[in-house]
Amino acid sequence: MKKLIVVLIFSVVIIEAVTGLSFGGENKDITVLGITLGKSLGEGGVPECKYENPISSDPAYKSYDYTDSDCYRETNFSGDGCFTEVIKELSFPVTIYVTLLRECDRQSPVQEIQVTFHSDTYSKMMLLMKDKFGSPTKTGKSYVQNKMGATFTKLESSWNVKGYYIYLSNIESKVDEGFLQIVHPDKVRQRVIESVGKGKSDREKF
Repeated sequence: MKKLIVVLIFSVVIIEAVTGLSFGGENKDITVLGITLGKSLGEGGVPECKYENPISSDPAYKSYDYTDSDCYRETNFSGDGCFTEVIKELSFPVTIYVTLLRECDRQSPVQEIQVTFHSDTYSKMMLLMKDKFGSPTKTGKSYVQNKMGATFTKLESSWNVKGYYIYLSNIESKVDEGFLQIVHPDKVRQRVIESVGKGKSDREKF
């Protein structure tokens, strides 16, 4: 047990040194796209979108008003799990999903924001990020290919802000789709501990 604790502490120290993430002290909440990480959507001022409950075999189904914005929609019907989409209108289309501490409990705090957008609007997203967080702490460039063999330039940036993991790329799972990810320090810390635990288990089994 003592050995595991030492390994965990040593791993956190290494990650702090390499990434600049600080796991000590009190982390302040940050707000992006009107969503405050560390608070529930309601506490952050994001209400549920207007909806009706039509006659349906699934009592959890909600018929949302798709003209409503600056609000969130639940998609947790038909046994597909719990997902929460935030509707936000910018000058360009974005799709926003949030991860909550307890996924099916919309009163629990937001732990992660994931945003997808068209790669053509990457420069607009980067400008918004720089306005909010300053220049990226780290940037990178690489090249990816699609199934047809065409080559595309992938741009990646990250920021070290108050212990948050903040990542932006012009290409992610699709060559025409950009990706923004912001993770609360609590979830960053949890992932580190889980990673260390898996690594220890692998070493014991190897």
